[in-house]
Amino acid sequence: MLDAIIVAMDALCRRVGTKKFKKRIFVVTDGEKEMDGMDDGGSIIKQAQDEEIEINVVGIGDQLVSDFTKMVDEEEEEEEEDDSISKSTQLLFQLTTKSGGAFINGNDSTALQKLGLKFTNPRKTKGRLELGAVDIPIQMWSLTQMSKVSFLSYSLCE
Repeated sequence: MLDAIIVAMDALCRRVGTKKFKKRIFVVTDGEKEMDGMDDGGSIIKQAQDEEIEINVVGIGDQLVSDFTKMVDEEEEEEEEDDSISKSTQLLFQLTTKSGGAFINGNDSTALQKLGLKFTNPRKTKGRLELGAVDIPIQMWSLTQMSKVSFLSYSLCE
């Protein structure tokens, strides 16, 4: 998952360039699988902060939602970390909080809509992935694309 976040950050920075856009990445996960390369978490957080990229986590499943809730409570009460929470969930929490992102409860069907996002048609994107001296042509299809909609217009439709 960290590899996907790195590639997404790189693609986002290349696409936006020096233009002033709000850069956000949404990671949809149940948080159950341990992530490879967790030692790189600090450098990913630093890069996200330097590039002003918000990393948002959409949590699917009761365990991840309850773990994030525990960590928020522990942070507010300045308690010790709970050892029952997996290292990958702790890293996701750090990525979210330190990049200025948010945790979204994916079990709540209106959570994304409350953020002012709606789903539109899929898009096909072509590009190149550069890994050192290797240059790989890639094609990506987004299953859904989120676009901005005002909360006022959303609430009027209800």
